[in-house]
Amino acid sequence: MTYSYLKGLFFYYHITRKDFINKYCFFSSKQIPSLKKINFMWGCFFLFLGTLNIFIAYHYSTTVWVDFKVFGILGLTLIFIILQAFYLQHKFKQKSSTWRQKGKKP
Repeated sequence: MTYSYLKGLFFYYHITRKDFINKYCFFSSKQIPSLKKINFMWGCFFLFLGTLNIFIAYHYSTTVWVDFKVFGILGLTLIFIILQAFYLQHKFKQKSSTWRQKGKKP
């Protein structure tokens, strides 16, 4: 399942040359810095999850694998979202300070 998310992000970008986040979210690309970097981070995260899922599926019992699918992927996704929120907050602070120096409003 996680590999299908990764493939979707990858092929959508390479076919349309547009960012998935920019097209389907309710904000403009000027509000969020480096959308390509965010898409790349999500793609790498899905690649990591898919690889970890396959590793656990082949090296551990079915109950451990199911527990990982139910609780582990959810936990890792929440941690990734929190880390990305801190990253975006840092980028927004940098961008707003740049605007203040130039005398523009955010």
